[in-house]
Amino acid sequence: MFRSVYFIQYAFLLAIGFVSGVICFQAFSLDKSMNLIKLLDPRVLELSDVTLWQIFLPIIVWGLFVLFFTTHPYLHFFLN
Repeated sequence: MFRSVYFIQYAFLLAIGFVSGVICFQAFSLDKSMNLIKLLDPRVLELSDVTLWQIFLPIIVWGLFVLFFTTHPYLHFFLN
């Protein structure tokens, strides 16, 4: 029962995030959208100059971020 509730919550958050992103990129001009993409993930714009370090660094950083929140006793409630 509880696993299906979590699945529905995560699917709902994913759908809201996707729709919000589409709306934001439709509202921005192309130059502002390119600047935002360059800020968030420059690998999307430069496909020929991507190194392995640029691929794995964001994954490692987010993994450490989640690990920090799950192991810290006062911040554990943010992920539940």
